Amino acid sequence: MHRLLAVTLLITGLSGCTSGPTPSKVAPNGEYIGWYCEGDISSDEHWRCDKKTLKEGLLVTTATAVEAVVESASEPASPVASETTPVAATPGPTADAVDPEPQSSALEVQDSTDPTSGYTIQLGAFDSPEQAQTVVAGLGVEGDIKIREILSRGTTFSVILMGHYSSRSQANAVAETLGINYWVRSMRSLADAAAQ
Repeated sequence: MHRLLAVTLLITGLSGCTSGPTPSKVAPNGEYIGWYCEGDISSDEHWRCDKKTLKEGLLVTTATAVEAVVESASEPASPVASETTPVAATPGPTADAVDPEPQSSALEVQDSTDPTSGYTIQLGAFDSPEQAQTVVAGLGVEGDIKIREILSRGTTFSVILMGHYSSRSQANAVAETLGINYWVRSMRSLADAAAQ
Protein backbone atom coordinates (compact mmCIF):
# COMPACT_ATOMS: atom_id res chain seq x y z
CA MET A 1 0.00 0.00 0.00
CA HIS A 2 2.83 2.39 0.87
CA ARG A 3 4.51 1.58 -2.44
CA LEU A 4 1.33 2.49 -4.39
CA LEU A 5 0.98 5.74 -2.44
CA ALA A 6 4.66 6.60 -3.05
CA VAL A 7 4.38 5.92 -6.80
CA THR A 8 1.19 8.01 -7.02
CA LEU A 9 2.83 10.93 -5.20
CA LEU A 10 5.94 10.65 -7.39
CA ILE A 11 3.91 10.70 -10.60
CA THR A 12 1.81 13.62 -9.37
CA GLY A 13 4.92 15.54 -8.36
CA LEU A 14 6.73 14.92 -11.62
CA SER A 15 3.74 15.87 -13.75
CA GLY A 16 4.21 19.45 -12.57
CA CYS A 17 7.80 19.38 -13.86
CA THR A 18 6.96 18.74 -17.49
CA SER A 19 7.82 21.59 -19.77
CA GLY A 20 4.99 23.36 -21.49
CA PRO A 21 5.03 24.37 -25.15
CA THR A 22 5.19 28.08 -24.28
CA PRO A 23 8.50 29.49 -23.01
CA SER A 24 8.64 31.86 -20.05
CA LYS A 25 9.59 35.01 -22.01
CA VAL A 26 7.02 35.60 -24.73
CA ALA A 27 6.62 38.98 -26.45
CA PRO A 28 3.13 40.55 -26.59
CA ASN A 29 2.86 39.48 -30.25
CA GLY A 30 3.53 35.83 -29.30
CA GLU A 31 7.14 35.71 -30.56
CA TYR A 32 9.93 34.18 -28.49
CA ILE A 33 13.52 32.98 -28.85
CA GLY A 34 13.82 29.22 -29.13
CA TRP A 35 15.82 26.46 -30.78
CA TYR A 36 15.13 25.91 -34.48
CA CYS A 37 16.69 22.88 -36.14
CA GLU A 38 17.04 22.11 -39.84
CA GLY A 39 18.18 18.96 -41.55
CA ASP A 40 17.29 16.13 -43.86
CA ILE A 41 14.32 14.41 -42.22
CA SER A 42 15.51 11.04 -43.48
CA SER A 43 18.84 11.40 -41.65
CA ASP A 44 19.72 11.19 -37.96
CA GLU A 45 22.86 13.22 -38.64
CA HIS A 46 23.76 16.57 -40.18
CA TRP A 47 21.18 18.65 -38.32
CA ARG A 48 21.86 22.34 -37.74
CA CYS A 49 20.27 24.03 -34.73
CA ASP A 50 20.31 27.75 -33.95
CA LYS A 51 18.43 30.05 -31.61
CA LYS A 52 15.82 31.85 -33.72
CA THR A 53 12.69 33.93 -33.30
CA LEU A 54 9.68 31.61 -33.18
CA LYS A 55 5.93 32.03 -32.91
CA GLU A 56 3.70 29.07 -32.05
CA GLY A 57 6.65 26.77 -32.69
CA LEU A 58 7.26 28.03 -36.24
CA LEU A 59 10.15 30.11 -37.55
CA VAL A 60 9.33 33.80 -37.93
CA THR A 61 10.53 35.42 -41.16
CA THR A 62 10.68 39.05 -40.18
CA ALA A 63 10.22 41.84 -42.65
CA THR A 64 13.00 43.72 -40.84
CA ALA A 65 15.53 41.05 -41.77
CA VAL A 66 14.53 41.30 -45.42
CA GLU A 67 14.56 45.12 -45.20
CA ALA A 68 18.10 45.01 -43.79
CA VAL A 69 19.23 42.96 -46.78
CA VAL A 70 17.46 45.38 -49.14
CA GLU A 71 19.16 48.38 -47.53
CA SER A 72 22.60 46.79 -47.62
CA ALA A 73 22.06 45.67 -51.20
CA SER A 74 20.68 48.92 -52.60
CA GLU A 75 23.85 49.75 -54.55
CA PRO A 76 25.47 46.33 -55.14
CA ALA A 77 22.17 44.76 -56.20
CA SER A 78 22.79 45.41 -59.89
CA PRO A 79 26.13 43.57 -60.18
CA VAL A 80 24.97 40.62 -58.07
CA ALA A 81 21.71 40.41 -60.01
CA SER A 82 23.55 40.42 -63.30
CA GLU A 83 25.72 37.55 -62.04
CA THR A 84 22.61 35.44 -61.60
CA THR A 85 21.02 36.62 -64.85
CA PRO A 86 22.89 34.10 -67.06
CA VAL A 87 20.26 31.59 -65.95
CA ALA A 88 18.06 33.33 -68.54
CA ALA A 89 18.95 32.22 -72.04
CA THR A 90 17.95 35.51 -73.66
CA PRO A 91 20.57 38.26 -73.78
CA GLY A 92 19.32 41.81 -73.55
CA PRO A 93 20.40 45.35 -72.86
CA THR A 94 21.94 46.04 -69.46
CA ALA A 95 18.78 47.88 -68.39
CA ASP A 96 16.86 44.61 -68.79
CA ALA A 97 19.39 42.78 -66.60
CA VAL A 98 18.61 45.13 -63.71
CA ASP A 99 14.82 44.94 -64.22
CA PRO A 100 13.41 42.70 -61.45
CA GLU A 101 10.76 41.09 -63.65
CA PRO A 102 13.08 39.22 -66.06
CA GLN A 103 15.39 38.34 -63.18
CA SER A 104 12.59 36.97 -61.09
CA SER A 105 11.16 34.79 -63.83
CA ALA A 106 14.63 33.57 -64.80
CA LEU A 107 15.36 32.29 -61.31
CA GLU A 108 11.88 31.01 -60.51
CA VAL A 109 11.40 28.72 -63.49
CA GLN A 110 11.19 25.12 -62.32
CA ASP A 111 13.62 23.05 -64.33
CA SER A 112 12.14 19.65 -65.10
CA THR A 113 15.68 18.32 -65.55
CA ASP A 114 16.71 19.04 -61.95
CA PRO A 115 18.58 15.96 -60.70
CA THR A 116 17.12 13.78 -57.96
CA SER A 117 20.47 12.50 -56.74
CA GLY A 118 23.16 14.40 -54.90
CA TYR A 119 22.90 17.45 -52.68
CA THR A 120 22.40 21.21 -52.82
CA ILE A 121 22.89 24.05 -50.35
CA GLN A 122 19.69 25.78 -49.25
CA LEU A 123 20.44 29.36 -48.24
CA GLY A 124 16.94 30.32 -47.14
CA ALA A 125 13.20 29.86 -47.50
CA PHE A 126 10.81 32.77 -47.99
CA ASP A 127 7.11 33.47 -48.32
CA SER A 128 7.39 34.87 -51.84
CA PRO A 129 9.71 34.69 -54.85
CA GLU A 130 10.18 38.46 -54.56
CA GLN A 131 11.54 38.15 -51.02
CA ALA A 132 13.87 35.37 -52.13
CA GLN A 133 15.06 37.44 -55.10
CA THR A 134 15.78 40.40 -52.80
CA VAL A 135 17.82 38.22 -50.47
CA VAL A 136 19.75 36.69 -53.40
CA ALA A 137 20.68 40.19 -54.51
CA GLY A 138 21.95 41.04 -51.03
CA LEU A 139 23.86 37.84 -50.30
CA GLY A 140 26.79 38.59 -52.54
CA VAL A 141 27.59 34.92 -53.13
CA GLU A 142 28.69 33.68 -56.50
CA GLY A 143 27.78 30.39 -58.06
CA ASP A 144 24.86 28.48 -59.44
CA ILE A 145 21.99 30.18 -57.55
CA LYS A 146 18.41 29.05 -58.16
CA ILE A 147 15.05 29.81 -56.60
CA ARG A 148 12.61 26.91 -56.40
CA GLU A 149 9.13 26.70 -54.97
CA ILE A 150 8.46 23.92 -52.47
CA LEU A 151 5.48 22.85 -50.43
CA SER A 152 5.97 22.39 -46.67
CA ARG A 153 3.11 21.73 -44.26
CA GLY A 154 0.61 23.00 -46.81
CA THR A 155 2.46 26.29 -47.39
CA THR A 156 4.42 27.22 -50.51
CA PHE A 157 7.89 28.64 -49.92
CA SER A 158 10.48 30.03 -52.32
CA VAL A 159 13.83 28.49 -51.43
CA ILE A 160 17.24 29.77 -52.47
CA LEU A 161 19.53 26.95 -53.62
CA MET A 162 23.21 26.98 -54.47
CA GLY A 163 24.91 24.37 -56.62
CA HIS A 164 24.62 20.62 -57.09
CA TYR A 165 27.10 18.32 -55.35
CA SER A 166 27.62 14.58 -55.60
CA SER A 167 28.15 14.09 -51.85
CA ARG A 168 26.97 15.67 -48.62
CA SER A 169 30.58 16.22 -47.53
CA GLN A 170 31.36 18.09 -50.75
CA ALA A 171 28.32 20.35 -50.23
CA ASN A 172 29.26 20.92 -46.57
CA ALA A 173 32.81 21.89 -47.56
CA VAL A 174 31.51 24.56 -49.93
CA ALA A 175 28.81 25.73 -47.51
CA GLU A 176 31.28 26.21 -44.65
CA THR A 177 33.15 28.81 -46.72
CA LEU A 178 30.04 30.97 -47.16
CA GLY A 179 29.93 32.39 -43.65
CA ILE A 180 26.11 32.37 -43.56
CA ASN A 181 23.41 30.00 -42.30
CA TYR A 182 22.73 27.13 -44.67
CA TRP A 183 21.18 23.69 -44.92
CA VAL A 184 22.73 20.93 -47.00
CA ARG A 185 19.68 19.30 -48.55
CA SER A 186 19.34 16.16 -50.62
CA MET A 187 18.08 16.69 -54.16
CA ARG A 188 15.59 13.88 -53.53
CA SER A 189 13.99 15.80 -50.64
CA LEU A 190 13.80 18.87 -52.84
CA ALA A 191 12.13 16.93 -55.65
CA ASP A 192 9.67 15.39 -53.17
CA ALA A 193 8.73 18.84 -51.82
CA ALA A 194 8.52 20.61 -55.20
CA ALA A 195 5.36 22.71 -55.57
CA GLN A 196 3.50 21.61 -58.68
